[in-house]
Amino acid sequence: MTRQINRRDFIKTTAIVGGLSVMPFQFYGCKSEIPPNFLYTLPEYDIFYKFKSPKKLISYNISHFKETFPDANNKDIWMLRMTSTIFQGLINRKEPRIWIQFGNGATDWLGIYKKEGINVPVEVETDFASLIKRFAGELDGYIIIDPEMLHTINVAQTWGSLENWMVITPAMEPIVKETGLKLKEDLRGRWTDRVEAYEWAFENLFPRCSKHVIANYCVDYPYSGHYIDRDFTVANKSFIIDLSAALRQRREYRLMDKIYAKMETPGGVWGWHDTRDHEHWAVERASRKGLYTICSGMPNMSVHGGIKPKDIRFPKQKESPRKDNKAEKNKIYIAFIMSDGDAFWVIENQQNRNWGLEKERNFPVSWGFQPLLADVAPAVYKYYINNQKPNDYMFCGPAGAGYTYTYQHPDPRKFLRMSKQYMERCDLNIPYITNWNDYTNWQEVDVCPNLIRFSLRSWITVLGLFAAWENRRLNRIIILKINLMSFAVKVCTSRIKMTLQL
Repeated sequence: MTRQINRRDFIKTTAIVGGLSVMPFQFYGCKSEIPPNFLYTLPEYDIFYKFKSPKKLISYNISHFKETFPDANNKDIWMLRMTSTIFQGLINRKEPRIWIQFGNGATDWLGIYKKEGINVPVEVETDFASLIKRFAGELDGYIIIDPEMLHTINVAQTWGSLENWMVITPAMEPIVKETGLKLKEDLRGRWTDRVEAYEWAFENLFPRCSKHVIANYCVDYPYSGHYIDRDFTVANKSFIIDLSAALRQRREYRLMDKIYAKMETPGGVWGWHDTRDHEHWAVERASRKGLYTICSGMPNMSVHGGIKPKDIRFPKQKESPRKDNKAEKNKIYIAFIMSDGDAFWVIENQQNRNWGLEKERNFPVSWGFQPLLADVAPAVYKYYINNQKPNDYMFCGPAGAGYTYTYQHPDPRKFLRMSKQYMERCDLNIPYITNWNDYTNWQEVDVCPNLIRFSLRSWITVLGLFAAWENRRLNRIIILKINLMSFAVKVCTSRIKMTLQL
């Protein structure tokens, strides 16, 4: 049964429920295909590598690179960060044993897990050479990248993940040789540009790679360097590229389209877009092939994926202390939302350091969350559920189980069905959708109310949805939104972004 949503109904479901952190209603009588086990994934969506539970972890802080490589310059350290996480992925694929600490200001997730009753023994290692020697016997050789052609890092990761080869820089070779590992491939001088390199990899390596997990890791030093979650894509044997979705880079986006066309759904593009294109262009090109995008950036996913929460029952959001949930006529309801919850980096850093500061704010905040956490970091999601306060409401970040522009999908129903399963599994009752198309529109495509009705028919258990980002009309509903990425509790700075939509 379907019905149209009028202005008052929409205000009741989104502005009050989402903005004022009201306890989501439960839809009894709606049968779910998922058994009451938070860790269970339906076979058709079971696409990620299954990590074992860690028994003991060796923790290494990347601040010690200089001790092992005293002559390394900034670019050398930059490359070492990438090769170290690739190494971590190869070793943790067998069993999670390496934990990499990215600086002293990183979130202490091992400490958080301990407070949650999950205690994994940890040994600290300060010598990267010793770390390599400890696990080198589990590898089948090594492959050398070309420091003058940084796209060889991505090709080497793909190749190494398939052959169980360690990816190294030339400076690392003396240490690796001491372990007895043999050189398998040397990529120095192999290709002249990125398209040539990725075309070769597509022809020779892609057929053996995962058809559900691919990554676009930008390697434009010094402007960008996606390295933090390479351990996850290594374990999944992902095909790795760095291609632009911009129309001015025709050779690149045509190759990107060719690669995406060979992927299977459900599937997603991890990493982030190239420095020469734009977020909207990259997400749009993936959406056209039915793929979602993950703005990743969570380190140690090869460990998080193996850590299981103590309580494996379905999570349930906590009740709001509000009792009066009735929307009054001629009133405007305001929702304060943290809108980047689809990205794993904002989950990893506790919503940009704002989560847990409820004592310093006296107003409700709605926090976006990525429901794919149920598969790739279930104990992380359970931590948020366990520590949710009355002033916290959790909703599904754009645009369901992965960031995408649903109206661009060849078959939107597939993505909506998958998102419904993951949202139910995580007790997320309000999704946030966006639909950009910068190729034809300077703002979001106005596909409402048809998209809203279509989505609500597919997401029968949701209460409503947040639609649009900015600069568009939505059924004449007034929405005031603050982007909390730059929000300082108690102090409103000039960096606060406020958008009034009329």
